[in-house]
Amino acid sequence: MAETPPTETGGGTGPERHPGSRRRRFVVAAVLVLLALNVLAAGGVLWLRTSVPTVAGSVDGLAGLAKSASITRDSRGVLYITAESPADASYALGFAHAQDRLWQMEMTRRIGSGRLAEVVGEAALPVDRMLRTLGLYRLAEANLDRLSPAARAHVEAYAAGVNGYLDTRSGALPPEFVLLGHSPEPWRPADSLVWGRLMSLQLAGNWFGEILRARMLKAGLTRADLDTLWAERPEPPRAGADASSPAVGSGPALSLLDAGRLDRIDAKEKFWATIADEPYRPLSAFGGTIAPLDLEEVNATLNGTLFYGAGYGRSMKAVFFLAEKREQRMVEGCPVTILGQEKAREMASPFAMVQEGQIIIRSQSLRYFFWDQVQEVRSSCRSSLRYALDDYGVLRDGVLDQNLFRDTLDRIVEEEMNLFVYHEVGEMLQSTLTSESLKTIIGHFPGSVLEFVGRAVKDILADIHPQGLLAYVIREERISSLAFYLAFMDGLRAKLFPEIQAAWQLFLVNRDWHHIEQARSSCWQKNQEIAEQIALAAERIGKDPDEKIVEYFNSEILVPLGLDTLLVKGQE
Repeated sequence: MAETPPTETGGGTGPERHPGSRRRRFVVAAVLVLLALNVLAAGGVLWLRTSVPTVAGSVDGLAGLAKSASITRDSRGVLYITAESPADASYALGFAHAQDRLWQMEMTRRIGSGRLAEVVGEAALPVDRMLRTLGLYRLAEANLDRLSPAARAHVEAYAAGVNGYLDTRSGALPPEFVLLGHSPEPWRPADSLVWGRLMSLQLAGNWFGEILRARMLKAGLTRADLDTLWAERPEPPRAGADASSPAVGSGPALSLLDAGRLDRIDAKEKFWATIADEPYRPLSAFGGTIAPLDLEEVNATLNGTLFYGAGYGRSMKAVFFLAEKREQRMVEGCPVTILGQEKAREMASPFAMVQEGQIIIRSQSLRYFFWDQVQEVRSSCRSSLRYALDDYGVLRDGVLDQNLFRDTLDRIVEEEMNLFVYHEVGEMLQSTLTSESLKTIIGHFPGSVLEFVGRAVKDILADIHPQGLLAYVIREERISSLAFYLAFMDGLRAKLFPEIQAAWQLFLVNRDWHHIEQARSSCWQKNQEIAEQIALAAERIGKDPDEKIVEYFNSEILVPLGLDTLLVKGQE
């Protein structure tokens, strides 16, 4: 009988009988894995390619675009935008920027707002702390409110264009977003403005040194002292230069281009120094010329709806402005002119002043002052500021609501404007420390403690004059005005008027205005005496040596006030 061949089972004998089958299976598995990886890689590449913006075709239904706009790119990728209105052109620009630069834009606004660590982790916390402390994004938000309606329309249209792209895009985000698992938030107008603040910070690389120099000047050092401390030191010569030739620049790492740029800056600064004492050029008007400080003649040439002002502010810095004339009135026998929209102005923008015998209130600059002061002071948690803001209903759970504050700002400025009107009234009516005496001090000791104390005393006398700021607040029983006054009081004025803080605490208990009047009256008597001493010091300028004047100022004014004294030349 023939034998029947054994039948193969699922046991372990198969591979042993066919050793080549294992190799075949391994090869097949490897090929399948490689094919799967290739498919995944190809799919990943195709998916990431969807992050590349579509630059052909059209997009309909974009919110914020009034009519239509066209974006084209040449062979080099350069943008060309055509639109039926300027706002639509700004919209298209925002749309195109989001297509091309979304990651850069995201990083820029996060750096500016101090929110980088939310994306990249704890390593960015030091950067975030610094930027939040500087408050660049708060300043950007403040800048937004200062923009003219036309400029703000452009910024808002641009933001709408960025968001238009974010709302209509499809596919993957740019690879950086994918790697970090992050999605961009809607674009805000302030996100655009913070870039300018970052550029300013980048360009102002010497700001630590400038703050130190300013503090030294306030402490009584002269500019000559600072020049000694920051004396120029010789640097290694530039490559290719003779070893005996003086080097240009701030260090051996500077390139020739940097050195050349510093040469030009140095030449420009020296040029400004040569013309600093020259008279200003005359203004041209109606075929003739007018001296820029001849205010009466300049204003006579205007049509009555505009007002021109010019002069000198703190540390003899030039002040000038051209603004719409909004209102004129008489207050305590003093003429007052309220100005509106400004057509031109200097950078300092003092918001209240006495000029040619009349009080000038620049409402636009006053609006900026209120916004900036509240942003800066709110971190101090002063009870007086919280009281004033709560009185206007702009606090939510004890915290400033920026949107409410923004919406209420114009009302606050209008209702509190008399604070500054009556300050100027007090300044016009008080005669103990005159503008002429203060100008003498500033002209001889500009930027010195003598100037700062003189200005502070003159300001306090204006505030506490019997017809000045506090008298008005007491008479009208304006609690919010009193609270703002206390909130905005700086260190030196607080030193001259310590009675007001104690009076405020008593006032909060029983709302008795007699406490505030007692503080005003007491401070008036004391600061009258200080003002007389400052006026005497001003009279001695030009008659006595500077050392004698400084000694007098130290002994009669600074020491009694508990302030640091000025060094007299020759003292170690």
